[in-house]
Amino acid sequence: SSPQKVEHRECQKQALFSRVSSRQNPAYGFPIAFAKVVHRDYEFLEEQLSVNYAEQHTFCFALDKKAPLSFRRRIMALSVCLPNVFRMSTTLILPVN
Repeated sequence: SSPQKVEHRECQKQALFSRVSSRQNPAYGFPIAFAKVVHRDYEFLEEQLSVNYAEQHTFCFALDKKAPLSFRRRIMALSVCLPNVFRMSTTLILPVN
C-alpha cells in the first residue's frame, strides 16, 4: 500500500470511530452483548450502534447470504475500526417466511 492509501484508510477509520462513539453512553455497571443477523440498511445499523455504543459492550454481526458485497465491506470496516465489534466469519442462510 502506498502511504497515501494508508493515510486515507486511517482517516476513514477515525471518521467511522468518531461517528459511532460520539454519543458514547455512560457505563451501566455491567457489559451488554448485542448480536444481530444483518443484510441491509447499513446507515440504520450504524445509527443503532452509535446509540448503544459503550466501550464495555460487545457487538457481533452475522451476515445473511443476501447481503450485497458493499454492505459486507462496510460491516467488515466496523469490525476493523472498533475493537468491540465483531463479524462472524460464516455467512448465514436464513429461511424466508
